Amino acid sequence: MNVPTTAHDTELRLTIGRMVAIAGAMWIAFLGVDFLFNAGLLSRYYVNPGPVFLPPALMFRRIPFGYGSFLLLTALLLWLERHLDIRGAASGARFGAGFGLVFAVAGNVGLFSMFPLGGDMLAAWAACELAEFTVAGAIGGAGLAQTRAARLYAVAGGILLGGFLVAAVMQNLGLAVATRR
Repeated sequence: MNVPTTAHDTELRLTIGRMVAIAGAMWIAFLGVDFLFNAGLLSRYYVNPGPVFLPPALMFRRIPFGYGSFLLLTALLLWLERHLDIRGAASGARFGAGFGLVFAVAGNVGLFSMFPLGGDMLAAWAACELAEFTVAGAIGGAGLAQTRAARLYAVAGGILLGGFLVAAVMQNLGLAVATRR
């Protein structure tokens, strides 16, 4: 087995393909957490849009734009983890949580300054963003520590499937609102 012995050897193993694979796994996990929160825990906020949100049907059609923005954010997170030498799932989770906290607070203070959003909505979004970045950071750190891509995708797929299933169960039990298109 060819184990890297220096930082230079490790850097050589982080090819573009490997970085794309890690970012893809991070993105899939990010989507799973987002689905759990927005289709489950936070769904009630999107039913009666009021003056701030788009109508639910239009919001639903624009979901791919949000998912695209998550891909950019996970790529940024991975780039930061790589350049700050964050290695391992625990280190990645801590870094992701810190990044997510700063991102959530800064973004939500900006939203609060411009839109009539309540503190409960902003706090819920902050919790969602913190969870998303923590999970994505853990997967990124694990990937940078040379965890096999298949394992990264198994964990990310489990998070995606888990988020989907929990949100679906919540909707079917009446604990979350299923938006009608």
